[in-house]
Amino acid sequence: MLSSVLQSKDAINVNVEIMRTFVRLRHVIREDDSLVDRVSKLELDSDEMKKIFKFVFDKFDQLEITVPLLPEDRNKIGLK
Repeated sequence: MLSSVLQSKDAINVNVEIMRTFVRLRHVIREDDSLVDRVSKLELDSDEMKKIFKFVFDKFDQLEITVPLLPEDRNKIGLK
């Protein structure tokens, strides 16, 4: 969502690539019937989805990510 709001050339390119990725994913899923069945099953089986999300979020928690601080003199965006 942020890449569609920002006006830079890089943000526009990222947004285009995100859309292309979703289109490719949709085509891949449609071409393989077993994937359609698996995705449908996951949507119906909430316990399985809970396990998957727990696994993913546990892995995220194990990552050590440092976010650089923004400089005070940066150009701020939004309402003033």
